[in-house]
Amino acid sequence: MGPVLDGFHTWSGTIWYTSPGWLRSVWWCPPLFCGAGLAIGLSRPLLEARAAPVEPAGGGRLAAAISLFVVAYAASAFLPASSLVRCAAVGALAAGGWWALDRTRLGLVHGALTAAGGWVVEFTLVRAGLFVHRTGELAGVAVWIPCLYFSGATAIGLLGSRLLIVRRGFLVP
Repeated sequence: MGPVLDGFHTWSGTIWYTSPGWLRSVWWCPPLFCGAGLAIGLSRPLLEARAAPVEPAGGGRLAAAISLFVVAYAASAFLPASSLVRCAAVGALAAGGWWALDRTRLGLVHGALTAAGGWVVEFTLVRAGLFVHRTGELAGVAVWIPCLYFSGATAIGLLGSRLLIVRRGFLVP
């Protein structure tokens, strides 16, 4: 799903790769998003293992969280507004998603760590000259990026927790 959502950004001109290939993407996009998905999806259950037991997210909550993440991605790419307005919109979706679907301190911490870590990855890739953000208010990275990663933390974190809890046999699918 990550490379498809990344296509929202490349096709809208929100970002561009310095050496694009097929469909305006690069060969390393799928492995990068796979690594990000694993890092975000596994870090949440690792944090949960150190906290009190959690009730896994049901299918409806997961679908809502993933849908909000897709909407946040689309808003960051296609909303016809300034980068700051996009940040406010994506931030509202991220905060609203956490409030409606998670509302745990652990989810808040996981979201903040994911937002910071996502910015570091984006900053590193921009500095390496591998891609460019149309706007770069945060040291070459668009200001809405941390909000988008926070939204992803709710969706992918809840999914990772659900999958690992099911895998461990704590929940009958």
